[in-house]
Amino acid sequence: MRIALTDEWDRALSEVLPDLVETARNERLEEIEVADEHRTIRLRLAEPAADVSAVVESTDVETAEPPVARAAHVGIFHRRTEDGADPIAEPGDALEEGAPLGFVDVLGVSHEVPAPFDGTIEAFLVPDGQPVEYGQPIARLTSAE
Repeated sequence: MRIALTDEWDRALSEVLPDLVETARNERLEEIEVADEHRTIRLRLAEPAADVSAVVESTDVETAEPPVARAAHVGIFHRRTEDGADPIAEPGDALEEGAPLGFVDVLGVSHEVPAPFDGTIEAFLVPDGQPVEYGQPIARLTSAE
């Protein structure tokens, strides 16, 4: 799907783009491109990630993937609120469900990456400042239970 935008680029990004993403998901499109004569944004949509809150509790399965916090947006992952600041969270930190462990910058808008449950950060799987995809694991956690 290609849509040409010749004016009101900011309005398109804030108002039209979310509607296009929803339409693409409903229509099961894989890609959307929004452009004018100077700029182009191309979105490639991925299948939604599995719900990390529905962790299977089983001691019989040793190959089960450890619980992770996942990116809910496509953008750039950051562990700090600004350059030179301390990281929001570190490996070994105990977090309550919903506490931020970093954020994803999407076109200048920050979206927190919350802890999906009470637990401890084992490791970050994405370096600070690196791009992330929707549903990509950001950090591995151990449950507080």
